[in-house]
Amino acid sequence: MKKLIVILLVMILTVSVFACGETLTQPITSTENAQTTTNSTAQPSPKPAATTKPTPTPTPVMGEIEFMLTFDANNFRTDISYSDIAREPSMYANEYVAFNGEVMQVMQGKSYTQIRLAVDGDFNNVIFCEYYPESETINVLEGDWVSINGECAGEFSYESVMGATITLPAIMVCRIVEYDNSVPLEYDHGPFTFTENTYSGMRVTEIESFEITRAAKAYSGSTSLSVEYKIIGTVKGYDYLSISVKCYDDEGFLLDTTSVFSSVSDGERFRISDNMYVPLETVRIEFAAD
Repeated sequence: MKKLIVILLVMILTVSVFACGETLTQPITSTENAQTTTNSTAQPSPKPAATTKPTPTPTPVMGEIEFMLTFDANNFRTDISYSDIAREPSMYANEYVAFNGEVMQVMQGKSYTQIRLAVDGDFNNVIFCEYYPESETINVLEGDWVSINGECAGEFSYESVMGATITLPAIMVCRIVEYDNSVPLEYDHGPFTFTENTYSGMRVTEIESFEITRAAKAYSGSTSLSVEYKIIGTVKGYDYLSISVKCYDDEGFLLDTTSVFSSVSDGERFRISDNMYVPLETVRIEFAAD
């Protein structure tokens, strides 16, 4: 009897151990919680290596763009130049500005579009622009000439294909409109000479050549043209250049008179590149001594 009891006890213990072994070796089938519990006792895995993917630009508050869209053109400053925002980006942050230029590149994102804009067509003066669906824009393509209105946003840095870090002035844009950079103007290329009697003697201005390199609306909504020019010549008997610029419309009526003025050395040949503003309706420019 005792042997029988011992045999039964051994069989019961054997079955119990086998059953426990099956339970412990079952795979974990649940569960995020089970996985979390398992990992809690393991060594933390190393962080993945940093990638070069840029940090996405945060979407601005829609109200800011809607607020800017209530402005007329005069609310956006045209007296702030590219060199101003490139040299002192923090000083001009949050200023509302207007620029004209040629679109160098368009980069389409999921919730915003970015462009690189060559200010006044100068590929050495580039600003980085970003705009959003709520902005008022045209369908911008590379090579387009556009006017932009927006808010200075400091600087934007990115890595070029050659691995160099490039930093540009940045603008959050609310409005983009088409911009005409090729207004035809009739004018005298020279040479021509002006002789004047002054209180200190005779002044002779000899202009070898005069060239208008670009004429375009000064900015969106402007009533004047910005005219960029190059002039080569000599002034004798005086130490400054002063020439009247007469602006005529397509019917030959005089619209306005402005002037080209610059300090020069008496008798020394000069070369001047500058710009002036003339009425928007100007189609012909004539020159005369002041």
